[in-house]
Amino acid sequence: MNILVVTNMYPHRENPNYGTFIKQQVEGLRALGHSVEVFFIEGYRLRRTYITCIWTIYQKTRAGKFDIVHAHYGLSSITALFRHRTPLVVTYHGSDVLLGFRDPFISKIGSLFADDVIIVSAKMAKRIPGHVIPSGIDMTMFRPYDKREARARLHLPLEKNLVLFPYNPKRPVKRFDLAKQAVDILVKKGINVEMVVLSNVQNEMMPWYYSAVDVTVLSSYSEGSPTAIKESICCNTPVVSTDVGDIRDIIDKIEGTFICRAEPEDFARGIEAAIKRAALVGFNGRPAMKRYDLLTTCSAIVDVYRGVLRKHGRAV
Repeated sequence: MNILVVTNMYPHRENPNYGTFIKQQVEGLRALGHSVEVFFIEGYRLRRTYITCIWTIYQKTRAGKFDIVHAHYGLSSITALFRHRTPLVVTYHGSDVLLGFRDPFISKIGSLFADDVIIVSAKMAKRIPGHVIPSGIDMTMFRPYDKREARARLHLPLEKNLVLFPYNPKRPVKRFDLAKQAVDILVKKGINVEMVVLSNVQNEMMPWYYSAVDVTVLSSYSEGSPTAIKESICCNTPVVSTDVGDIRDIIDKIEGTFICRAEPEDFARGIEAAIKRAALVGFNGRPAMKRYDLLTTCSAIVDVYRGVLRKHGRAV
């Protein structure tokens, strides 16, 4: 089928890691044989772009070449509401449903006028009902590499225990201060540990970083279905996280992963435990991530498309 993806997050020259999980989903849909055009609303530059793009969306769909419009995030869903006679599916990813008042309100409006809704975690579905389909991961890309080789490639120290914070530290929701305070506690204890902070890194390089470090941390106070956690585990690197989003579902029964309270001391204990356990017995979480394989999740999304099209009397 022919799909128009409308999103306000997508990798670009200034930020190659911006919305990479959406790009991967687009590539997964294409791998399944579907034609996908991406319309990137650059709302991060200027808010009124969401309004000025309405006419463009209308013109694109008026031509009649698209079977479905798939909008990502609440603000994008409002712009996509003005498509021309084309069924609309919306995916909500986390903050657009869980944080504050404005964005969840906008998302609720979008959901009421969409033909169907996808939600990335069951916790979010309690606020906006929809099909629960977590973001998938490309298991061919995210695979483990030899740790020494990865560190040499990335010019990272061989002798240190490395803790990866794979988010923009300037984003308050990611709570960088919690992760940093936890690592500082371990340093004061005499543990040879160092934090690696990543932002604007090419997605293709991320498996090397996950493979190079000893543990990946997620210290956020809100998430939908955190992709970085799945990617890290897929690269056989343990994770330490606060109890957000669907993190409990992701790491369910995976030995060597830890959920901690949002307190520096407890977070530090989790990091230390993850490092020590992996050093003693290793870590092999990759098999558990097969349920998030990109083509599996994209197939579930296509099933949603087909259900919508059947309601409209269109067989594809």
